[in-house]
Amino acid sequence: MTQGLDLKPEPELEIDKGKSIKDETLLAFVDTIRPAVDWFTGFGQVTLPKLAYTMEHIFKGDFDKAKHFILTSYWAIDSELTKDPKKKVAIEATKPASRTDCLIKAASWGMPLGENNGYFYLIPYNSTLTLDIRWQAYAEILVRTGQIAGRKDFTCWPVYKGDTVRIDRSDPLHDKLEFVQDPFAEKRGDDQFLGCVSTVLFKDGVYRVYTQPREYFDKAKQKSKNLYMYENGKKTDKLKEDAPWVLWYVRMCEKTMRRYVAGQIATGSPELEDMIAYENEAHFEDFEDNALVPTRPAGARARFEAKRSSWAAASEKAMNEIGKEPEHEQVS
Repeated sequence: MTQGLDLKPEPELEIDKGKSIKDETLLAFVDTIRPAVDWFTGFGQVTLPKLAYTMEHIFKGDFDKAKHFILTSYWAIDSELTKDPKKKVAIEATKPASRTDCLIKAASWGMPLGENNGYFYLIPYNSTLTLDIRWQAYAEILVRTGQIAGRKDFTCWPVYKGDTVRIDRSDPLHDKLEFVQDPFAEKRGDDQFLGCVSTVLFKDGVYRVYTQPREYFDKAKQKSKNLYMYENGKKTDKLKEDAPWVLWYVRMCEKTMRRYVAGQIATGSPELEDMIAYENEAHFEDFEDNALVPTRPAGARARFEAKRSSWAAASEKAMNEIGKEPEHEQVS
């Protein structure tokens, strides 16, 4: 079991807010929260100066943010591992450097770890510890980029056999969704799953509906690195009983759907692009989707394109009027 933090008063550190934290000051800071960084640094197997310099680069001298992030992540992980001893053993068997990388990667996105209030799960893959990105992280990106006001404006539902889904896209700014779940349909199990429907209410009032069929998610599932068992370093056709796509198939589909929708909307977000690139590399084998290729305009861009379409129509009408032959009165 991991040891809790010794919450003693921390020494006051003099920091010039206008400059980058000096090396000795940052190392002193790391020493004050050594219990928190020990777990990530493999209990001394990764040197503190390396972690310190990386933190300096990420937080750009923001001492308070760095301290808060490290402590929050440590408490979350300490609680998580205490509840699941088997997971603790699996994580401690991973490479120490990969644990540090998880902390640094999450910090670069400005999102804490942990299953309760965090944005990522810790997933050991072979000898490497990886981050499994939760749907809350994708929602957070939409909030940060000013697309939506809060998570409640970004929804996702699984669709099963017997459900009714109708979408009217005749209005360029407001999709209309009719979604009715059939309470008398067969048991709503994985075999009855048809796909996902997701909605986004943008800050400027634009309302979009997105859909993906089951085939899209099955493709992602088959490309998962954590789906099949390995023997002597080679992948077999035996499914892992504890693989996320096996245990929580529909949940994984919903998360993948939110990732797709976020990619359609938050184009140009470096955090989102890095998240999707990381997930593709860490958890998939050659999974190429169109998560970062918008299929329909969203938010302010939708309004602009709607106006541009109306202007184009008006311009075309005017040009047609100009090009007409003048009508001459017939004289009898």
